[in-house]
Amino acid sequence: MSYTRVTSEERRLIYEWKQGGKSCSEIARLLKRHKSTISRELRRNKGARGYRYQQAHRKAQERSRRPGPRRFTEDVRIDAEEKLRMGWTPEMICGRARLEGREHVSRETIYKHVYADAKAGGKLWERLPRASRKRKRRCPRQDGRGRGLIPGRRGIEMRPPEVELRIQVGHWEGDLVVGACASGYLVTLVERVTRYTLVGWTLTKEADAVAQEIIRLLSAIGIACTGITFDNGKEFARHFEIAAALGVDVYFARPYHSWERGTNENTNGLIRDTARRDVRLKLQCEDTGVYGRKGEFVCSIRNASRTITTIDRESHRVTCGGNQVYFHHRQPDFSLHLNNGLLAPCLFSS
Repeated sequence: MSYTRVTSEERRLIYEWKQGGKSCSEIARLLKRHKSTISRELRRNKGARGYRYQQAHRKAQERSRRPGPRRFTEDVRIDAEEKLRMGWTPEMICGRARLEGREHVSRETIYKHVYADAKAGGKLWERLPRASRKRKRRCPRQDGRGRGLIPGRRGIEMRPPEVELRIQVGHWEGDLVVGACASGYLVTLVERVTRYTLVGWTLTKEADAVAQEIIRLLSAIGIACTGITFDNGKEFARHFEIAAALGVDVYFARPYHSWERGTNENTNGLIRDTARRDVRLKLQCEDTGVYGRKGEFVCSIRNASRTITTIDRESHRVTCGGNQVYFHHRQPDFSLHLNNGLLAPCLFSS
């Protein structure tokens, strides 16, 4: 039952029934309220002559208008603005502060501050994710041709319900990030519980090349992979090869339901903060070496409170939801980046 304040009419009934000798439990049953709500109402809003409903209602209204302690302090504001300029989202800012036990506010409070700053002529809104991106409305092709169906496709409605609850490590979400002018494609894989992230690179988006890169990425780590959820891109048409090679179940989200793979979509957005859509991915990799530019993706994702996960720096043991999972570190297949032992690791394959 959702919380609602005690109304003036309810206070009148409480007064009459209490005068009639009814107990708090009886009044609560009649009003369909918890008995603690009734006892608290009688205790907080009574006067010198006992509980009177008109006086009780006035006291409750005065109390609701009284301002509480200010939580969005100057220190919290400065910290939030600094992290916004670093590319953090409001969700990451409040999540990291909560994880570290520091003073914090809700993400909505941060959003309200950003909007108020924008009205005053500030530029904080430009630091919000997708702040200046415009999306075209999807329309059907004029020639009547569509993308077609992927052969042997298994829909997300067939996926076990416990996957949605994020209680078992091992189910991944996958997607492809496109570089400018067909300069390459990033294959991104995110584990749903730990947000453990793998990023590979392929020159083409052909289904064979993408399937081989996914198999290579997931074969290189010491973690059980029980399933993967993709979108409906034709680049994942070789899903049966992935399933056979890794021994996993492969599922596909509903068309245009990107929120069904929200973890992966959010990760791709963070990667895009560094690998801009108008920059050639191949040049980014060649300019700065093997892990080079890809290594900079960690700057966008590190420190982000995307899950309550602790990392043992020495043994690479991940503790999530009371379960411990070991990730084996095998250079040079991938690079493991940690930050003070409190970060879901991000792997970036060369």
